[in-house]
Amino acid sequence: MDMFAVRAAQLAEDRSEPFAAVDPLLNGTREAVEQQVVDLDRKVLRLARNNAQVRRLSHTT
Repeated sequence: MDMFAVRAAQLAEDRSEPFAAVDPLLNGTREAVEQQVVDLDRKVLRLARNNAQVRRLSHTT
């Protein structure tokens, strides 16, 4: 369980009715943001692979 989910559960302990209404929205939003991060990461890696300067820098130690 990630920190966001842990904290949300802590805050919802005494507020089960409002949390039940908001929880699906929070989950959907978090999943959408996580997917956007994955997509952006793929795009950055693809750009880096296609950039000669980045390739040179990544192979020097």
